[in-house]
Amino acid sequence: MNAADQPPKTARDYVRNVVDIAPLLSALERGAIIRKTVRILMQVLAGVLGMFLIIFWIKAWGMLKDVRFFTGVAVVIWQLAFPCAGYLALKLLFARAADVRTLPDSDYVVAPIVGILVTVYGEMVFVFLGVMSLPLALMAWCVAEREAYTFRELTVMPVTPGFLGGIKAFLGCWAVGFVALLLTRLLRECLMAVFSIAQDVHLLRRRGEESAKPLA
Repeated sequence: MNAADQPPKTARDYVRNVVDIAPLLSALERGAIIRKTVRILMQVLAGVLGMFLIIFWIKAWGMLKDVRFFTGVAVVIWQLAFPCAGYLALKLLFARAADVRTLPDSDYVVAPIVGILVTVYGEMVFVFLGVMSLPLALMAWCVAEREAYTFRELTVMPVTPGFLGGIKAFLGCWAVGFVALLLTRLLRECLMAVFSIAQDVHLLRRRGEESAKPLA
């Protein structure tokens, strides 16, 4: 039938096309809408965190006034390393948002997304603390005892002035970051194991139903 031979659409046909929720249900079933929404939220979160880090970084420069020379050197090194650490952590968040977008269509939508969200948290903590471990050690070596309380809001971990305090701060950053990475990875593996078992059971049930059908 040619387009010219087709009957003209009525108002009812247009209304039916507008209120047709079959495409929406199909997208929800595949998880496309959920994945896209989570990806956008992750990108928005990265932007909000970036603005917060920039504001914090700008305010932190005010701590340079009325400090000793070596303390000022430690603060400058810290301030130079801080944007790099924040950038790498936020870049990880953006990369994982792209991973959410490329997840395949499946009957199980939320579990893989939650696994990515759990993993990226540990990765961001590990990368950020790893980059800031040396500046934090320098802060402990250069800041005097009476100035340690002043810089408590600048450091990401408690700092004890002195040589041993710097070593503890350096190792503490790597230890906390590595533990966060291990725990989040373990949580994701446990979650994905449950997801894998559920998927295998679903496939076995489907095969059983197909084998039970009589042959034509």
